[in-house]
Amino acid sequence: MKKLGLLLLAVAGLGLAGCQKQSQTPTSAPIVQETGTKTLHKYVKVPLQKAWTTFLEAHPKAVVTGIDLEQAESGYHYKVDGVDDTHDYELTINAKTGKVSGKHRELLDAKDADGAKKESDGFSRSGLQSLTAVTELAENQIGNGDAFEWKLEKDDGSTVWNVSVKADKKVTVVTIDAYGGEILKTKVAD
Repeated sequence: MKKLGLLLLAVAGLGLAGCQKQSQTPTSAPIVQETGTKTLHKYVKVPLQKAWTTFLEAHPKAVVTGIDLEQAESGYHYKVDGVDDTHDYELTINAKTGKVSGKHRELLDAKDADGAKKESDGFSRSGLQSLTAVTELAENQIGNGDAFEWKLEKDDGSTVWNVSVKADKKVTVVTIDAYGGEILKTKVAD
């Protein structure tokens, strides 16, 4: 009788272990197709942090005020914008090699000088959502698509990522809180 009880207990334990194992294994694979996440990893070899650092090394007294990652004739490139107390800067960086391919500098207007624009438009790297994270959020929001353009910018005083996703011959821009990671809105481009 004891042997039968032990045998039943062992079978029940194995059954529960099997159930536990099944609950840890997803029932279906995550929806990650040939998407911008893969495109991002394939064509963008220079991480966002490196592009940011390259800009700050070129302009040590400046803050970053905008970043675009977009496709150009020579592949993807970062366009990093920033300001210091007197000038507005733009640096174009090849996203595959990290080489600077363009520089632009412009004197600030009086209303933006002396730190005004620097204070109001500058971004912090601390807590910023990664390109991979916002790409996955945007593509999952659309359901099926390929992210192909990313913009970090101010929108009504908030810092946001605008991620453009192409799906079913439409382009949808997904706006994501750059620090919190919440999807704020989606809009089909005209």
